Amino acid sequence: MLQHDYIMRAIVQLAVAIREALQNNKGGVRDSQASRDQLEEVIGVAADMDSSILLSLSPESVASMLQLGATDSSVAEYLVHALMLDADYLEGDGYRELALLRRQQAIAITEAYDFPYAQDRLPALLNPTGAADEAERDRLESEYL
Repeated sequence: MLQHDYIMRAIVQLAVAIREALQNNKGGVRDSQASRDQLEEVIGVAADMDSSILLSLSPESVASMLQLGATDSSVAEYLVHALMLDADYLEGDGYRELALLRRQQAIAITEAYDFPYAQDRLPALLNPTGAADEAERDRLESEYL
């Protein structure tokens, strides 16, 4: 039960951060720096590691650290989406080399955990609790956050 709650908490935190990052950058409003900061922080929290250290590692080392830390594959899938979104914002802000590193880190995770990256799964992943409406989603998120 404790392991399930820990995994659920990590998943909800990642889903909320991804959803908020997307909302911060839609329409005419763009705050990619705040979104990147938020994504990078929650990546560290979900991986149970300092994000500045984790994100400075080579792609293979990131994947290895997650596996050594026994990061659940469900959490790893959310980490991949967060890294890909972070890469999009980095590239949009002109940090092409860093964006490439984030994408390579994400790909290394998918290879280590043996699942394909599927961007079309993102909408379903953003509602990890399966809540039927926004009020129910908020209630469940508050339970796990």
